[in-house]
Amino acid sequence: MSEPPQLDADLSQHTVAATTFRDIGADFVAAVNHAVRELEELGNWPIEEESDRKFAEWYAPKRVEMMKLLGQFGLAYGDVGDKLAIMRDNVAVADWASADDMTVQDVPAYELPDLQGFMPKGPMP
Repeated sequence: MSEPPQLDADLSQHTVAATTFRDIGADFVAAVNHAVRELEELGNWPIEEESDRKFAEWYAPKRVEMMKLLGQFGLAYGDVGDKLAIMRDNVAVADWASADDMTVQDVPAYELPDLQGFMPKGPMP
């Protein structure tokens, strides 16, 4: 069995990155929530013409979907921060001698998620 690698890594940088991603995610979610409140305070605008009605019918579900997706985007930043912290902790406590026994078959194969559900729905007016 070989010696574990000598890691001269400053793991505190991973802590800073994790915290930064978490903070950005929280700030982004707060900004989205603020925008939602501001839009709701505007209320409904008058719909007097056919083109106004068509736009309102098209826009209403898109606005809800947009805010939901933006909120998920902000949450993703927090998830990245969490994963960076987990990676930092795993590196700090890893049994590096066990890496000698690993084979390529031991490494999990990841696939990209199906992003079809994230595509905008419906035609533009």
